[in-house]
Amino acid sequence: ATHPEKKDIARKNLHKALSTINFGKKEVIVRINAIHSPYFTDDIAAVNALPQIVTVCIPKVQTAEEVNEAASLL
Repeated sequence: ATHPEKKDIARKNLHKALSTINFGKKEVIVRINAIHSPYFTDDIAAVNALPQIVTVCIPKVQTAEEVNEAASLL
């Protein structure tokens, strides 16, 4: 878990890592905060700004509607 006060720097570090590291053919998976978390919107914005990503892991999903909501934002 990332401390709430460090979430912004963690998002910036993630972007930097995915901008500079060549992962080759490895699948890149990013776990974000749960859809009802106060950090979800910022996490989605950060994911959408990433230079390379294949899979987003969203924890604590309980319904298909939550999956569809998250997918519509990606």
